[in-house]
Amino acid sequence: MNIFMQGVGKRDFWPSGQPFWPAATEYYNTQKWFITDSWSESNPNAYFPRPIAKDTRNQEKQTRYLQDASYLRMKNISLGWNLPQEWIKKAFLSQATVYVSAENLFEFSKIKGPYDPEAARGNGSMLYPFMRTYSFGVNLTF
Repeated sequence: MNIFMQGVGKRDFWPSGQPFWPAATEYYNTQKWFITDSWSESNPNAYFPRPIAKDTRNQEKQTRYLQDASYLRMKNISLGWNLPQEWIKKAFLSQATVYVSAENLFEFSKIKGPYDPEAARGNGSMLYPFMRTYSFGVNLTF
């Protein structure tokens, strides 16, 4: 068994730009979380102000939108198992190992929006998140 975890315990991040403030530029890329957590008469305690197209007045740097970008990510977990000799000798094998591996299996983060906490930096440039990858295999020795 092999486990590799990575994380940061304390990190602040102030997001800006269209990924975090989509109404300030265009509506075509608005995220659902932005609309459902925006101010309205029925939602007066919302996280975001009322969305107004091309309005940037609420985008000044302020602590309300300062994000906690600390995270813990399971980068890799691998499990391998050597098959018992009594099972593999019938197939004329001297050794057989079965393994399974997963990369970027899960993460814990409080960051809001479409940001990968490991890549979020600077003015909030959004990078593509890491892909989850699963693999399995068999190693046979004759």
